[in-house]
Amino acid sequence: MQNKQNFLDPKTVLAIVLSAVVFMLYSSYLTKKYPQNTEQPIANEERTAEAKNEREVIKADSQKKIIAPTAESQNSISKVEQTLEFNSEVFSFKISSKGMGLKDVKLGKYRDRENKFKQIGFMSDQLPFETSLIGRREPLYFNLEQVSEKKFKGVALYKGIKITKVYNIEPTLYKINVIVTVDKLVDSFDGIKTFILSAVHKPESTGFLPGSRFDLYQLFVSLGSSDDRENIDSSTDLNEKYTRVSAASLGDQYFTQAFVDRSKMLPDLSIVSSVYNRDADDEYAKALVTVNYPVISRTQSYEVQYISYLGPKVLEVLEAVDVQLLGAIDYGFFSFLARPLLSLLKWFHALAGNWGAAIVLLTILVRFLMLPLHLVSHKSMKNMQKVGPLLKELKAKYKDDPQMQNQKMIELYKTNKINPLSGCLPMLLQIPVFFALYQVIGQSIELYQAPFALWVGDLSLSDPYYVLPILMGITMFFQMKMTPSTMDPTQAKIMMFMPIMFTFIMLSLPSGLTLYFFISGLFGIIQQYLMRDRSPQATAQVVTTN
Repeated sequence: MQNKQNFLDPKTVLAIVLSAVVFMLYSSYLTKKYPQNTEQPIANEERTAEAKNEREVIKADSQKKIIAPTAESQNSISKVEQTLEFNSEVFSFKISSKGMGLKDVKLGKYRDRENKFKQIGFMSDQLPFETSLIGRREPLYFNLEQVSEKKFKGVALYKGIKITKVYNIEPTLYKINVIVTVDKLVDSFDGIKTFILSAVHKPESTGFLPGSRFDLYQLFVSLGSSDDRENIDSSTDLNEKYTRVSAASLGDQYFTQAFVDRSKMLPDLSIVSSVYNRDADDEYAKALVTVNYPVISRTQSYEVQYISYLGPKVLEVLEAVDVQLLGAIDYGFFSFLARPLLSLLKWFHALAGNWGAAIVLLTILVRFLMLPLHLVSHKSMKNMQKVGPLLKELKAKYKDDPQMQNQKMIELYKTNKINPLSGCLPMLLQIPVFFALYQVIGQSIELYQAPFALWVGDLSLSDPYYVLPILMGITMFFQMKMTPSTMDPTQAKIMMFMPIMFTFIMLSLPSGLTLYFFISGLFGIIQQYLMRDRSPQATAQVVTTN
């Protein structure tokens, strides 16, 4: 039988320290998912004027009725790029005759860090959702026609066949229903392909930890029965292929491009994702996803249907477009807890009218729900303190007989009705809630550019003056000092480094996350004070063993 030591012996402390190191590495990994801003905010007057000008431009554009000549009325397809425009309050873009790809996609309800309308997509050799031919590098040009306010049609000619592409736009859902048809199949036609692509910017690390950054891009792929994810940065070189993909998305923490297959032909669909390494002078790398619809049977008609999505990662919107797109939001392993917590956060925001206040209220609620577990843990720690001297005596008395030492320790615990694991179990049960909250606050677009109070003007960015991380470290220090412990002085000194380590971790994380940890630590201090103040002064009688 192995020697059973005190649950706070040096081996356990070592395990705790190793766990802390793992958490630090995990936190450093997660920090890759949150956007960073190092520029000074624009003055309110400039923002107001710029916003007004942009709204006037969009309003003026929306009043224009641009109708290109119908494709059927033209004898040839021009290879000079032409565009038609679609404008709404939700989003606007240009439809290029080059593959009917989308250009200058702007989201009317969201701003970037420079207070301009948020843009999605990337200008390169390919355009988002451009249609091209499999096995052919040259672009496919369409004659464009605006059929109605929300419907656009294009016709392309290729070696005697006519390719028709139709857009039906649902702006409130950032959604475009796409249908591509071919009138006849020839041997030289192998199918069509479309693209999703994004610029991948070089990370600008401003945190104190190596590699601290928030501009992580992610490819999500739904294979029907399973999902896959690929994290992408400017140094990544991916060449992944998937078959029979039903949905996919490519985007950053808050915004994404996505497609959902709606084809009746059920093609053997594949996606190739690649990021080209950046040169020293480049401002960005490129992430490119190619969606291929190959010809399956030349005896059947060829029609491709899919949904294009270009918009924010709003849970309700993605679900309304297609339930598969919920996977575009990476809530991690504990997503089953994350979504109810997000609903609670939204409910508190409806009450308080401020996302920072909503985080405070949610944190307090979670701490109250966890209070019974904390009480159990506190009681266990106090009991362990009482038998601590006896445990030391047993270790000294039976130091040469580990088996007997272990047996006497078990008898001591049983006689005094102590379960050494009862102090650790509550902490283990809190881990899923902790990580779920961590993901919710870090991944929710609702906190994007959401102000809190005073110097915290954006909960999705780190605290510019490091006030919240330092306060969090202070509360963590006092909470550890007030927590009952049976550690020896050496172990206690080691554990005192934990607040310092976590403070450095939080310096570069979004202030919404830091606010959560600070309020949780403050609640813990009050909780420890009340429990210590009301506990009896005299220690309970400890029953010894022979």
